[in-house]
Amino acid sequence: MPSRTKTQKLILLANFTSLLFWIFLLSRLCILYPLTGARFLPGGIADFYINLLLFSTIYDLLSFYIVIRHIYGTSFISSIITSLAKLILLLILHRYPKIARSQLFPLLLLLQSSREIIYRYYNTQKVRTFNHPGANIYKLKNLVFITIQPIESIVSTILIFQSLTESPALDSIWPSIDEITESYVKLFIRVILVIGPISLYFVYRRTVSKFTRSWCLLGHSKEE
Repeated sequence: MPSRTKTQKLILLANFTSLLFWIFLLSRLCILYPLTGARFLPGGIADFYINLLLFSTIYDLLSFYIVIRHIYGTSFISSIITSLAKLILLLILHRYPKIARSQLFPLLLLLQSSREIIYRYYNTQKVRTFNHPGANIYKLKNLVFITIQPIESIVSTILIFQSLTESPALDSIWPSIDEITESYVKLFIRVILVIGPISLYFVYRRTVSKFTRSWCLLGHSKEE
């Protein structure tokens, strides 16, 4: 078996670490939600989720820049839009933490953690087996993306929309809080609510088309 490069080892370590963290988040959600409900859930999980989302976003951007962008057929725009969507969501959650008390926040955690667990496991297996993760895990990854991603995007959009009626937190990492700054932030959020769903739709449509072609190729290879 060929030896792995340093880059492959780092990617394997990062994906495996991220996988464990998302499993931990999902387990924590399953334990806390029945005990606390949606209203008090953020106190035990929101900060961890924001930090994990930040780690995943930074890793995805670095992974794209170092490795994925050199792979033929990779879409630069799709990768950037997906990462920016995560980054905007975590910044808005940090500025308006009260939206994490919404009944939709636990649903977002459930959907995103489930999708990320499958995705990180697939990436781990892909690196570990030198790009031969197996047809079943590949189909599962695609199926999870096709079914969960649109629902997750809708839930995220609704949560961002709810932030328009909330006041910012005093310890926000965004600029100092005043009426002028807040008006610009709200305007930015409105622009995101218009552009974001349209951009994510085109990313989703392109990805589904790519998955469909891959499934057809797998089917033809089995027949042969």
